[in-house]
Amino acid sequence: MSAKLLTSRTDEEGFRAFVAGNQSPLLRLAVLLTGDQGAAEDLVQTAFVRLYPIWPRIKGEDPIAYTRRIVVNANHDRWRRHRGREKLTAEPPEREGSDPTSVVVDRDAVLRALGHLSTNERRVVVLRFVADMSEAQTAVTLELPLGTVKSTCHRALAKLRNDPSLRDLLQELP
Repeated sequence: MSAKLLTSRTDEEGFRAFVAGNQSPLLRLAVLLTGDQGAAEDLVQTAFVRLYPIWPRIKGEDPIAYTRRIVVNANHDRWRRHRGREKLTAEPPEREGSDPTSVVVDRDAVLRALGHLSTNERRVVVLRFVADMSEAQTAVTLELPLGTVKSTCHRALAKLRNDPSLRDLLQELP
């Protein structure tokens, strides 16, 4: 099955503008969902590939919400394919403090803490606080009841507050 080409030059230009304007926020969302820059780039590319053939149909609606949903679903599919597999590396993982840049260390701590959450907890936290979605929008996006989103978010935030990866970072906050 081949993808249909966009029907007009205007559609093509609109799609290109959408990609250019939304690639960075979608990449940030994907990095937080995956914890891996390369996997995040693949997710965003997958989202744009899936979006391209249906662009004429959804361009007038809310394409960013639709694209976020594609990223979340693609990450879920990726997670199901790769769960339970070990990640082998040539070098042992870096220890905290090996990078002199505090921003990188803080980012790493947040990604590690997010990695300790379950898939659903991570998806809820990322959509609520990174994508700045309301509880209702998060529930619709993840196709979950509102109460489930609220309780999942509450549990996830409690886990993050107690995560040793974030303990030093949280103590530095005013």
